[in-house]
Amino acid sequence: MAISNRGFGIEIEFVGARNGQVAQAIRDAGIDCAVESYNHITRDHWKVVTDASLSHRDGCGEVVSPILQGEAGLEALKKVTEALNSVQGLHVNRSCGLHVHLDSRDMTIGEIGRVFERYASFEDSIDNIMPRSRRGNSRWANSITGSVDSIKRAIDTAGNGAIQDGRTTREKRDLAYAIGRYYKINLTNVADRGSIEFRQHSGTTDFTKISKWLTFLMQFVETSIRLQRNGNSAPKQIKARKSVAYDAVRKIADENKVTVEWMRGRGFRWIHRPTDDFAIFNYTEMEAMYDGPNDHNAFSRNKIERKLRELGWMAEAQTTDTGLFDGITQDVQNWMQERDEELN
Repeated sequence: MAISNRGFGIEIEFVGARNGQVAQAIRDAGIDCAVESYNHITRDHWKVVTDASLSHRDGCGEVVSPILQGEAGLEALKKVTEALNSVQGLHVNRSCGLHVHLDSRDMTIGEIGRVFERYASFEDSIDNIMPRSRRGNSRWANSITGSVDSIKRAIDTAGNGAIQDGRTTREKRDLAYAIGRYYKINLTNVADRGSIEFRQHSGTTDFTKISKWLTFLMQFVETSIRLQRNGNSAPKQIKARKSVAYDAVRKIADENKVTVEWMRGRGFRWIHRPTDDFAIFNYTEMEAMYDGPNDHNAFSRNKIERKLRELGWMAEAQTTDTGLFDGITQDVQNWMQERDEELN
């Protein structure tokens, strides 16, 4: 399962069992777990807390994970879901939700905004893999399609126009309070707790559903980051050394895992390190990569990168969003299509 190393947290709401029973079942599975009153404190252990949005005569609550990561995090999640499913009477109903937090501390305000904007643009399609009670507006997870402009304004205000650069708590604070908490994407935690919360999914204790949804969200976020960076990042500045022939060409090639070697009067050999493929260029061809004749301070990054692409050694930078499934692995696409067919 292709999850990234981005930290994540899970909140699983349930009814039909007492919090003490649930915590004990999780401890019996070898997972540290405590019963606590409702709080937003990130713990090193799992916790079972009260939840005022739920009510049931036999008890109800919410299971909250610590920060998890990678395959080890998935394995702990699997053990917890198995423990929950072993508790007599525990189940979910329409009032229950599943909330996923993804670490956003390394993300800029522009990247966070790109996640929000893309999710809004694909909201109708995402709705189709949810039960009808979790589509459009629901009490605890409202639609975000009408909030995109508010998020854009908050980004412009926080970043003073430098949308892709802001990543500090101060710069993220306006974004955090641009809209409220009870939306399909909750950004109120991005400044202080450093996470984006996805609130739309219906309640479930099914590990496959949770893990596939988590994987989709991770891949969706990574694609959003990539699109934002490719579309906004300024190219790395090159300071060419006069003492090294064609130094700018060498440095840009090296950024793309290509070594440029002088062949003692016969030209230059470019070697693609990952494949050992090579190409040979004479002095005239090397000079053509500069914008001015014999002016090696006027090199053209575009000409050099175009040559690398012609050789198949550099991919085109993707700035166009190709759709909901952009960056989503086939197994997750299959699961989403199965959910769509099942629910519609």
